Amino acid sequence: MARAFTTNQEIYGTTTIGKNLTNFSMAGWIRRPSASTIQSFGFPGSSNNILAVYHFSDNRIYFDIRNSFTSFGYSTQNITGWNHIAMVFDGSLSGNANRCKGYLNGTQISLTFSGTIPSNTSNNSILESFRIGKVSTYWSTGDFAEIGMWQASLSDDEIASLGKGMTCDKIRPQSLVYYTPLVRDIQDLARGMTLTDTNSTVANHPRVYA
Repeated sequence: MARAFTTNQEIYGTTTIGKNLTNFSMAGWIRRPSASTIQSFGFPGSSNNILAVYHFSDNRIYFDIRNSFTSFGYSTQNITGWNHIAMVFDGSLSGNANRCKGYLNGTQISLTFSGTIPSNTSNNSILESFRIGKVSTYWSTGDFAEIGMWQASLSDDEIASLGKGMTCDKIRPQSLVYYTPLVRDIQDLARGMTLTDTNSTVANHPRVYA
């Protein structure tokens, strides 16, 4: 089963896996219950140090990579129900569109950018706080399943496989640094990050292929 969230519910942990990286990817399934609601996962950090994906109340999906200044890409997607969302970061490349790529249901989408996407993720200690269900002071609603993070820039084909229902542990397993199916037990199956759940509830999950 997936996990459902309402106000004041989140899953959180502490880890350094997203800090000071040139290559990073994160992906997950999100069920948006209605337009103008919020769903988020990643490292919400602070106003100038963030590494997160969130579908916000303005109906934009934000792919947020901040290292000491504001920099993100976004796409307006007024969609509901289960959808797969992924972000791929490659700071070794030049240009915002090459450094930050967003995907919806396995297909790359065009992004509008604010600021300059950095060459590395932030090394600020605030990026050690991982959260599902909260970004800044904003709580999520809806359901989450199959969330993974990689210290690598996944390819289009790898993201497409995730969007078709392949589980995270079957994609670039040597680079997988976080994986929570959110099915039954809540645990990180990649590196064993200790996770705390503040009363999220059980929900039906999308079809995935183990």
